[in-house]
Amino acid sequence: MQEMAKIKKRTTSLIQKQTIIFLLISLFYVLLYFIKKIGLSLPLLITIFIINIVNFIILHIFFIKNLTQLKDKIVAISSKDNADLTQRLPVKSSDEIGFFSKKINIFIAKIHNIIFKLKNISNISMYLSENLATSTHQSSTAIEEMSANINSITNNGKLLEDNLKSSLNDVEEIGTSIINIVDKINSQAASVSESSAIIEQMIRSIQNITTISNSKIDFIESLKKQSIESEKNMTITIDSIKKVTDSASIIKNLVEIINNIASQINILSINASIQSAHSGKYGKGFSVVAGEIRKLSETTELNAKNISNNLSMIISNIENAYTTTLKANTSIKSMSLGVQDVSDSMNKIISSIGEMSSGTKEITAALTNLIEITNKVKNASNEINTKSENIHTSINNVVQISSKNTASLNEINMGMNQILESTSNISGLGTENSNNIKIMVEDISNFNIIDTSNLLSSDGQPLIQWNKRQKEIPLRPENDPKQYPEDDERHWYDIEYAGWNITEKINIPDSPADGASGKKIICLRPNHPYQTAYERGMKKIASVFGINLKTYSADYNTGTQEKQINKAIKEKPDMIIINPESITKCTEWCKKINKAGIPVILSNMTPDNDEGYKYIICWTGPDDWGQCRLLAKKFAEFMNYKGNYCCIRHFEGTSNYIARTYSFITELKKIAPEMKCLDKRTTDMDRKKSEETVLEWINKYGKNLNGIISADDAETLIGANKAIVQTNREDIIRVGVCHSKAGLDGVKEGKIHAITFQSAEGDGALAIESAIDWFNGLNIVPIKYLPAEIITKENAEYYYPAQW
Repeated sequence: MQEMAKIKKRTTSLIQKQTIIFLLISLFYVLLYFIKKIGLSLPLLITIFIINIVNFIILHIFFIKNLTQLKDKIVAISSKDNADLTQRLPVKSSDEIGFFSKKINIFIAKIHNIIFKLKNISNISMYLSENLATSTHQSSTAIEEMSANINSITNNGKLLEDNLKSSLNDVEEIGTSIINIVDKINSQAASVSESSAIIEQMIRSIQNITTISNSKIDFIESLKKQSIESEKNMTITIDSIKKVTDSASIIKNLVEIINNIASQINILSINASIQSAHSGKYGKGFSVVAGEIRKLSETTELNAKNISNNLSMIISNIENAYTTTLKANTSIKSMSLGVQDVSDSMNKIISSIGEMSSGTKEITAALTNLIEITNKVKNASNEINTKSENIHTSINNVVQISSKNTASLNEINMGMNQILESTSNISGLGTENSNNIKIMVEDISNFNIIDTSNLLSSDGQPLIQWNKRQKEIPLRPENDPKQYPEDDERHWYDIEYAGWNITEKINIPDSPADGASGKKIICLRPNHPYQTAYERGMKKIASVFGINLKTYSADYNTGTQEKQINKAIKEKPDMIIINPESITKCTEWCKKINKAGIPVILSNMTPDNDEGYKYIICWTGPDDWGQCRLLAKKFAEFMNYKGNYCCIRHFEGTSNYIARTYSFITELKKIAPEMKCLDKRTTDMDRKKSEETVLEWINKYGKNLNGIISADDAETLIGANKAIVQTNREDIIRVGVCHSKAGLDGVKEGKIHAITFQSAEGDGALAIESAIDWFNGLNIVPIKYLPAEIITKENAEYYYPAQW
């Protein structure tokens, strides 16, 4: 609206000037008329007339000449055959012509951008239109097949419905059978319960027998030993009886001797009697003796007979005893063998009973299992009965649904025919659209533009991604952000979103709006491989737009860069782009350049406060906070949203020092509150320091250290990986920012789990692109970010070869 007001004002001023000139000339002729009436001299009148005519001619020529030049330039730009949108009208003055030239240039620049986007969109649309036509034709064919299939499905649906009705009857019969089965299962369950009780009683009896048998084992063993001893004693007894029997013959001999003695005594008695009779009265003594001897003989004979009889009886008894003993011995032997057999059998029986007793546990378990299975079968049979009823209901429902489906399929078939007709129409429209796009492409080809969509970085990625939307910026917290703790993202709002809420700009020069061609830009940058690629990206786009680009590099030395800034100011370029070495000196440098009337673009590194943004046209570079938050999400995913980690920080004094630390800490606190930061420190981007630091962390925290976040993907992670290999801690998750060759190789080899895609060449090109837009008089957003992506092992190959 303000621009329209300015244009209206300028147009009104031009019309007013032309009107005033016309009125002055008219007034001159009126005055001439009145002067002639009052008698002034003719030479004076002629002189006044000539002066006015000359003034009018000079003024007219001035306007006409400028307008003619403007017309010729516009004609050249808007040629019938080729409208050259790379051309700009000259802006040589600050008058109305200059003002209109500037506005036309801005309009041409906007048209250039629109044509550029239309050209790219039309190419994409042409590709999509051709694919759409092909796809539509394929879809039409597929729809015809689908329609045929639907007809087949409809017929099958009717057949299915008939089969379902038949199945419904079968299910009813199955239901009846299931009810009978359920009754039998219930009866079987009762029988199992009764059998279980009987078997349990038998098991208890077996266990009692086992107990009794075990208690009689000692007795059986004792009986076995006694039978063996009895057998031995019987053998001894037999031997003794045999000896006694053998001694009986001796006794018989003794009896015979006694009988012989008795006979001798009897003979002696007879002799004594005879001698007594012979001796007369002298033989009376012999008579007494003979009597006594006779008595002795009789007694001896009687005793011998008694002894003989007794001995005969004894011998007979002994012989009988011997015979009986032999028989007893045979019986005892048989009994002993029987006892041994019985003992062995009893041991086997007891062992078997023991095994049976042990087996009763398995029987008990099997019975328990059988009872459980029976109960389950019983319950399952009830469930089957219930489900059978459900199946019956379901099939009945399916029959009804099938009927509805058949009707629906008929409707779908009608709809498919309509879709087929529509698809044919779409195919026709697609062809028409394709033809329209071809016409538009032909028309657009008449416009000569600078097409940056064909510019690629050395890794094959687009140098400028014009179709990426900028991020949305949240509202500032109502409270002072510094009141929140450092691990709360609100604490860093003024740093993370610095520059977005700046409403007051100081001494920003107006754009010449005459295009970028021929403009001189000086870029001041650090001396680092990333910055070398950064400059390469700058040169690619600068050469296309005819920009004279000059660069100064400082080896991370603030003093050196400050001298280079003073030198650049003296050269009075059309613009200075600063990639600052120090964020604390950044604002001072921007203010100095701004004071010299030179427009400034700040790139890559951000100032440490909002004031620095007041003196610059815009800031361009990677969205450090955004890309690190994106990487934090991937890091948490690798960590399963738990565990502890440490941070290797960027150089102290740079904006990356804060962004590449607290972006991770605040994001992880929000999405993975169980993850804790154990330590954070800078290693000055040095490989050896990084190795020593990580070794210290591993020794200090041990298994409590689960992950490492690095502000860089090259030297810091190379050192960290050496420490990890030394301590055999490959389980530690590692992520880093940027994507150098070292980082890409680490991801590809599995030594790094993820890194960010941050195009160094795209970073440099983005700054030049913003400068071009400013030279063309276009509106510039205060912050312009590089697109952010995450590189993992799955997609690492896509980003080769590495830019640096």
